[in-house]
Amino acid sequence: MSLVYFDVGNTRAKWSLVDGGESVFGVLSLGSESPDVEAMLAITRTARKVMISSVKDPCAIVQLTTAISEAWGVEASFACTRPEQRGLICSYEDPSRLGVDRWLAMLAGRDRVAGAFCVIDCGSAVTIDVVASDGAHIGGYILPGLQLGVSALLGGTDQVIVDCDNFAIASLEFGRNTTDAVYNGALFGLKSSVEAALSQALLVVDTGPCSLLLTGGDGALLSGLIHPESVYIENLVLDGLKLYFDSE
Repeated sequence: MSLVYFDVGNTRAKWSLVDGGESVFGVLSLGSESPDVEAMLAITRTARKVMISSVKDPCAIVQLTTAISEAWGVEASFACTRPEQRGLICSYEDPSRLGVDRWLAMLAGRDRVAGAFCVIDCGSAVTIDVVASDGAHIGGYILPGLQLGVSALLGGTDQVIVDCDNFAIASLEFGRNTTDAVYNGALFGLKSSVEAALSQALLVVDTGPCSLLLTGGDGALLSGLIHPESVYIENLVLDGLKLYFDSE
């Protein structure tokens, strides 16, 4: 019997299926029938437990939870941000206001890093959170993600027109046409913001290094540009979700 974990983001959901010590990962698009769903369901006929973290409105994941109930006959368990867990201490006065994806990413970071660290989740939105070596969450920033920032720019201007979605070949060079200027500019802006956040983190955490952990859909794109010692971890939130329920 398998354990199934879902990290439900704004536009897609990552899943991990653990059975007998073996893990399988996948990604599915939200709001559509995906071959990934069928592939996941085909791997196992029985799930002992299904665990979910979600940043969506509860009504938006009804389709997923219904499919889970129909496929395995189990009720999903949902993670939520806690005041303290596994030595990680939330800085929010009301922990429920801190996105559970941020909490889980920090939980996984705390498990990986002995000292202070900064975790950056580069998804639809970019979240930056700093944790001191004693596990205290210092706080964080929330920025528009790469595509969201470009969409806002194009939606708020009349004469800035691009030919295509160009992040696949975006670089830090100065653009010599509007498309390159927009997409390279978005990448440069996010890189600069992250580097500034890391510098700010070093001012507020206790003395010593501050490890940089990157995750999210655009994390791999930025990992080679931001900091020479940054570490990209594709499934950091899923890792945190497993730790969350392991500690119960």
